[in-house]
Amino acid sequence: VFDDTLRERVVAEHTTLNELHRALDRGELRVFFQPVVSLDRGRCVGAEALVRWQHPERGLLGPGEFIPLAEETGLIVPIGEWVLREAATEAARWATASSEPLTLSVNLSARQLAQQDLVAMVRRAMAETGIDPATLCLEITESAVMESGSATTAQLRALKSLGIRLAIDDFGTGFSSLAHLRRFPIDEIKIDRPYVAAMLATKGDAALVHSAIDLGRHFGFRVVAEGVDSDDVHAELKRLGCDCAQGFLFAKPMAEAPLRHWWGERA
Repeated sequence: VFDDTLRERVVAEHTTLNELHRALDRGELRVFFQPVVSLDRGRCVGAEALVRWQHPERGLLGPGEFIPLAEETGLIVPIGEWVLREAATEAARWATASSEPLTLSVNLSARQLAQQDLVAMVRRAMAETGIDPATLCLEITESAVMESGSATTAQLRALKSLGIRLAIDDFGTGFSSLAHLRRFPIDEIKIDRPYVAAMLATKGDAALVHSAIDLGRHFGFRVVAEGVDSDDVHAELKRLGCDCAQGFLFAKPMAEAPLRHWWGERA
């Protein structure tokens, strides 16, 4: 039954969509970065790019407030391209500010993965920003990869041929098989935050995290644990041999200038 509540929601979504279209033109989107830390050395090895919307009336909006709508309508394609270019432009400067290469991770949506010109777009972005391909990692959600066909596999291989890294994001949510993982040219898996957060309290979550780390070790993937917010979880991940982690324990997502300051304090 279509009632006033549904009507209000439809109107709100329509308004948000119109404003989001204008946000790109008005320069209201922002790229934030969350550091990725090596658990073995305790040093920052890169950062993940995360989009925010500086709404003129509602303030700074997180991705949950507009990305699902952008995904649904296809607006995620131009937004994703903008994020890649902006983040890569910043990351190209990191080479002069760090004594070791820092990896930039950028999320790639299922919509983007289905675009025929995706590889050409990534190639142009790298050429225009000057980022070293070896320091760029594109993250694709496990569910998007598992639902894909041969065309997507070809896309991933073409992307890999550019010299970039590929990661499966939200690992543990897509029921991937070993056969699938061996078929894709993957360099990294990122364990989804709910499993990491609950690994000390729930045997099932602990088993999944432990298995993912073992899987990465055997297949040669770098394993990154997301959502690390406590010292206890950090210590357990390090004991299990997890390669890297990101989460509020280390740093919240931040703009590029605060990120440089954060690095400077830990150099």
